[in-house]
Amino acid sequence: IDMHLHESAKQEWRAKAGLLGFELGGGTTIGKQSILDFNLRYSFTGVLTSLGADFGGEKINYYDGVVSFRNEGAKYKLKVFAWAGRSTNFFDHVEPPEDREEFKDFFDIDYGNNILGTGGRYDVSLGSKTTLKTGIAYSSNYSSYSKIGPFDSLTYSRKLNSTKDIASMFAEVSIHHSPIISSTLGVNYTAQYYKEDNNLRRYDEAVTSIRPYLSADIKIGAKWDIEVGGEMQDGNTDESIFGYRFQLNWKPSKHNYLFAGLRHAPNLPFYFRPYSNSLVHLISDTYEIGWKYTRGNHIVGINLYSLQMNRLTSFYLDESHNEYLADFPNSQYAGLLGWIKDGLSQHIGIEGRWDYRSQTGWALNLNQSLYKSERGMENSNLEKGRYNGKFATHFSVSKEILKTGEKNKFWNFSLRGLFNGGLWEPEIDMNEIAAPYYKYPFIYDQKLPNYLRFDLGITRTIARAKVRWRYSLDIQNVLGLTNVAYHYYDPYLNEVVAQNQLGLIPVLSVQASW
Repeated sequence: IDMHLHESAKQEWRAKAGLLGFELGGGTTIGKQSILDFNLRYSFTGVLTSLGADFGGEKINYYDGVVSFRNEGAKYKLKVFAWAGRSTNFFDHVEPPEDREEFKDFFDIDYGNNILGTGGRYDVSLGSKTTLKTGIAYSSNYSSYSKIGPFDSLTYSRKLNSTKDIASMFAEVSIHHSPIISSTLGVNYTAQYYKEDNNLRRYDEAVTSIRPYLSADIKIGAKWDIEVGGEMQDGNTDESIFGYRFQLNWKPSKHNYLFAGLRHAPNLPFYFRPYSNSLVHLISDTYEIGWKYTRGNHIVGINLYSLQMNRLTSFYLDESHNEYLADFPNSQYAGLLGWIKDGLSQHIGIEGRWDYRSQTGWALNLNQSLYKSERGMENSNLEKGRYNGKFATHFSVSKEILKTGEKNKFWNFSLRGLFNGGLWEPEIDMNEIAAPYYKYPFIYDQKLPNYLRFDLGITRTIARAKVRWRYSLDIQNVLGLTNVAYHYYDPYLNEVVAQNQLGLIPVLSVQASW
């Protein structure tokens, strides 16, 4: 949750209004050791649609809140928190019929999503060398979706209701044995419950997992450091999966740091539908080597990595082709094709970064990745999938300007750029049956254009004696560039349509805190 929560001993109230929504929050001290803080939000579009504003026929709304309580003593820290929220989106079919411009205009669409959760964290020092950390949390998410309406002499109806509940807890003991050796022993427990009811199937699933783990940090002289660890993933499955990790760190000089490591990690189990009582662990193997250089205001780093994920779920098509869940499958085949868990993916690449921050208010961050992403089946050749974009470039530059002699008034200008390789998708064959499907089998041979976008931010802050004002303008996609997210077939238009992503979006807001 990206809400602002403040945890300092200073009492504070906050109010914010902007084109994304309204926000009201506050924090107050209770005694000398406790702080209570809350934050509430309500969407700006919810207000506008209530007043009759038209967003292409849609009525979009959200409201949520979060509250936290913290109590901190000399040797312990306690935090209790809770959150709740709801988002909705309603669309009524377009009347009269001659005003309908696309397939969507024929239907009544109703979407709702509710979320709530609570939890707590308690850390305590058990001595000069031992620390105990514990935590527990529970969250629930319920969503519903319906799409109903007549089209081409038929009534189309699709309904989906799903619930996901997660309860988790952990306990961890860290011991600083000596200046040379420290260790951590812990255990995680997670229980997940899923319930879904849609047009095709209904199911109730429960997955539990317990993960004990042990790690150690060993220093060898002034320049070498070794990190080792082991874990086990177990639960209501037919197997226990063991994992391990190892990393060697070397600091040959004051400015240079090098490392090399590997990890074999089992993930949480999930149901391998549609077979009941069939669970599978996703397993990942990661190898990485890196270098970091720090001098003055500069930080430069390079990482080389290889990641392989095994036991991916796919739909079995034939001996040479399969459709992978990670590639946005065409769900109409979900109940018709066989499921197998022999899929794997391979990702290799190099990533470089440069961070710079000057004493005069300039900040620069540049991140460049070159990679190759493939997927396939065990004991078969790998092939490209949806996410083989091959490169990703992210950069940001900002400048903070303080008014001479007045540190309570300043400007901040920022520019962010994203230039990423385009994703892939299968061809939509217009020569297929009346409502064309993606080419069968699903061959990802159509490359989308590269993704290019620039965001501009301008902030003015004025801190007066009693109230701190913050005015901000964030313009996403400031140049109004067009980026294609995917293509789809519209039965009403009888053509393939490009779904563009993110037009120019200016977000203006004013915030006061006191």
